[in-house]
Amino acid sequence: MTSINASPTGNEMSKLLSKLLTLRPLMLQGRKCTITTAPQDDTARRASDPNPNANPACTKPRARPSGSAHPNRLQTVNYKRHHVGSETSCDLLYPSPATMATTDDTNGTAQGQKLWEHHDPKSTQMWEFLQRVNERQQKSFETYGELYRWSIENIEVSWAEIWEYCGIRASMPYKTVVSDSKTMFPRPAWFAEARLNFAENLLYPTQKVDEDAPAVIAATETTRETVSWKVLRERVRECQAGMLAMELKAGDRVAGYVANHTNALVAMLAATSLGAIWTAVSPDTGVTAVLDRMVQIEPVLLFTDNAVMYNGKTHPVLPKVKEIVGQLPTLKATIVFETAPSQDPTIPGVDKVHTYSAFTSPKSSSPAKLHFEQLSPDHPIYILYSSGTTGAPKCIVHGAIGTLLQHKKEHILQSDIRPGMVGSWEGAVSKTMVALRVGSWPTISLTFGRTGCVLPLY
Repeated sequence: MTSINASPTGNEMSKLLSKLLTLRPLMLQGRKCTITTAPQDDTARRASDPNPNANPACTKPRARPSGSAHPNRLQTVNYKRHHVGSETSCDLLYPSPATMATTDDTNGTAQGQKLWEHHDPKSTQMWEFLQRVNERQQKSFETYGELYRWSIENIEVSWAEIWEYCGIRASMPYKTVVSDSKTMFPRPAWFAEARLNFAENLLYPTQKVDEDAPAVIAATETTRETVSWKVLRERVRECQAGMLAMELKAGDRVAGYVANHTNALVAMLAATSLGAIWTAVSPDTGVTAVLDRMVQIEPVLLFTDNAVMYNGKTHPVLPKVKEIVGQLPTLKATIVFETAPSQDPTIPGVDKVHTYSAFTSPKSSSPAKLHFEQLSPDHPIYILYSSGTTGAPKCIVHGAIGTLLQHKKEHILQSDIRPGMVGSWEGAVSKTMVALRVGSWPTISLTFGRTGCVLPLY
């Protein structure tokens, strides 16, 4: 539930909502907080962190005294918190119109005000899920609030229902939902004994999709591209074949120094299809900042753009790549996307450099079909990073089932996304929200792919 106590004008309300969405981690201090246990988006806490709970986002918020003022005129905001291993992710609950009240600062008079209401709630997948829970669990819920309360009080049952309703593709079933539903750290194991693959769930969602329908719509300053499900799968197969020729294996790290485009998405899907772990940094990042991150993870492959276009100008990337590669001794190869055709894709003085076209060219050993390594649900898929403002950036590892199930839930149930819909997100590959978009395109991925929705890249 979200309560906003203020009396803003329309323009002020827009500003307040913008702050809620963009500054929510900062706003946790001094706010009430509902804590829930949920499948984790990451699979490893930072072993080097002597006090992982020292992060302000992981400390218990202090309740603001009743009636106290706040500089943003927001007095009480209720959050739910999802434990994600090395960090705590805070998401706004969907607001209940009955509790959305404003207060006139001059006289303290409460005025009811709805921000938004679905025109036909019973047509949504959330309502269908509620009815399913009622039937299977012998309940009689009629509101979202009742369903939400049940879900946080019945962790194992609720996440099992979400797994089945939202559709997780697995080659082996799970035996238990969670090893310990009452403990957040040390983190419990989720869906033990199941075997699945993250990329397979994105490329072949359980929801029926037309293979000739658009899967990705990509736009840059100079190009426009629409990629069907069939073509996307084939491009991932070709990239996977190049990785297999490099003897990439599960657990290896694959890095991208890339912009947000289809080839970057393809490389991420190919890497995770084999059980490798993907990480990405935007190509406008400086050499030192890139090395602060990549030296820690010891990548075996590096994908990079040869240049990026911004504001009508072409900016070469490979001079920086030459410096980066020299400090990454674990690299087996550097693969260059010919993103700017007018720019030279070679890196003089650097060995083991391949153009992407050569990397994906047919080989006698190339498999005819995509292979999906079947792995534990907690197997890592992405490495993101903290900002680095208080020292070296910290690695944040995200696991398959947390990423899949959280976003299936958010897209299917919370957002009512259905096959054929088009979802749009603009951002750099190194941004967390972009990563969440595709399943995580971490910082880049196909989050909408899990639902059969079209994913635009900008």
